[in-house]
Amino acid sequence: MIFFNPPEFFPPLKFFFGLLNSDVWIARDHIHFTVRSTQCRCRIRSQTGIQVLPVAVNRPCSKLICEMSINNWKPWRRFFLSQIRRNYADSPYLPEIYPELEGLVNAPSVMLETLNVETTKWVANLLGKKAVPVVYSSLVNRNSEAYLKLRKEAFSAPFKHPYYRQMVEPFEEGLSVLDALLCAGADNVREMLKHG
Repeated sequence: MIFFNPPEFFPPLKFFFGLLNSDVWIARDHIHFTVRSTQCRCRIRSQTGIQVLPVAVNRPCSKLICEMSINNWKPWRRFFLSQIRRNYADSPYLPEIYPELEGLVNAPSVMLETLNVETTKWVANLLGKKAVPVVYSSLVNRNSEAYLKLRKEAFSAPFKHPYYRQMVEPFEEGLSVLDALLCAGADNVREMLKHG
């Protein structure tokens, strides 16, 4: 099976349900970047409600995903990590996940796509998928017979969002995979996605 999806920044569980059940990820990076989307933002739960954690990107934003660069002058990394530490301070999984997460987020990435693909591979590895073959749509002939054939093999299965105990109730679907990892742990999330 083939997973067709743009690179996203710590996307929701539905993304990983598709990725884990596919053989190859075709990262659709030839499409236009969308401001205020999961391409550069992830949603977590705070005491006061949903909180959006963005990656600062350079303007103009009217580019393809593969052309978007990160604004490394803005302190978005510090803000992101401080909000993870603050909102998941009571999580038993924070000590296990945070050190690697911190290293990934602080890695000197220039391109948004690189950051998104690397963090996605890290999460996939935590969830038991050791290798994630990635094909970038911007680098292939999308009119070729082979590519069009792959489109017909795209992964498609119904996804029912699993319930897990979050740091704040009531339960909220569609949060970043980080919420599930920090609230339930990688082993439990892996099991949830098997039955997704």
